[in-house]
Amino acid sequence: LSASTMVYVLTALSIVVLISTVYVNSHLNSLLSVSKRIHNYVSMYIGIDSKATVTSNSSSSRHAFSITNPSITRATTPRATTPGGTTARPNECKSCFKHDFDFMLNNEDVCQTDTGNSTIKVIVLISTIHKNTEKRKAIRETWMSPYTGNTGPVRYMFLLGRISDKALQVALETESASYRDILQEDFMDSYNNLTLKTMMAFRWASTFCQKAEFVMKTDDDMFVNINGLLRAVNQHTDVLQRSVGGFCVLSASPIRDKGSKWYASEKMYPHRKYPGYCSGTGYVTSMFVTRRVFEISKHLPFFHLEDIFVGLCINKLGYTFTRIGGFSTNFIPISCSYKQSIITSHGVSPKQMRQAWDLKC
Repeated sequence: LSASTMVYVLTALSIVVLISTVYVNSHLNSLLSVSKRIHNYVSMYIGIDSKATVTSNSSSSRHAFSITNPSITRATTPRATTPGGTTARPNECKSCFKHDFDFMLNNEDVCQTDTGNSTIKVIVLISTIHKNTEKRKAIRETWMSPYTGNTGPVRYMFLLGRISDKALQVALETESASYRDILQEDFMDSYNNLTLKTMMAFRWASTFCQKAEFVMKTDDDMFVNINGLLRAVNQHTDVLQRSVGGFCVLSASPIRDKGSKWYASEKMYPHRKYPGYCSGTGYVTSMFVTRRVFEISKHLPFFHLEDIFVGLCINKLGYTFTRIGGFSTNFIPISCSYKQSIITSHGVSPKQMRQAWDLKC
């Protein structure tokens, strides 16, 4: 081909390419425009915010991404976590707190009775954690020792959730087989889940220990004078049919300090005052109230401070709080008062439990 012919050919090819490019671009713009219109129509129809954002949970080693669509609401089962959204905790709800965890260990025959001894005065429910083996051992050998074996008028159970440590779980199962005094549900055991632990206890007592007249909830670092407890429930039998008794606070403000163990943000609890509560270190009530608290708890949003949550349930039911002398939230120096005037002492080590129990008074 001559040079002039080559020029004509190249010019023609350039024109074809240029026309093709213009044609494709125009159609791409049309397609993009159509795509945008379709997206807008679909968004209007299903209610999706077109400005959805992608968020990353940077606290996890696996970065979990999720689309945040503010205009979409989905019905979910509330779990035991502190609120993370923008909505403040409501005062009540409809079946929003479903305590439906499975029992992992359930010694359901603890409250069985024979014809010769058909009365159970008190079931003592003791909050503990897996690693506190020595504390449970000390309790069995001291203030619960007259009733070890769960055959008398006072029965007891240790309360636990689930942990990831398999060795500790196996040890707990062995302990349960030996003493038959362990109750465990399939929720993660943590401080912020203590409300779940107490609701587990109330659920279990209402189902498997209905013969008990009274229910006490306490912790594994407490010394409980059982004789003093029995005197207290006999003295307050009538009032405890519509009340919770112990070291009760009739008015308290939420703690807004983030560094506090008992911190509650305004979203977690938007009111200036709690309606009242009895310290979770140790309180007692009737089986009737226990059953009613568990029933009403399903309709109150989860709150992580268990004694406050029980107080919210009591307030919702229109029941009261009764201050009973002898219930203490502090450590009381070891003396004969452990066998006489006190009902509870807080922060007592296994060694101190044995010292108090061995006193000759």
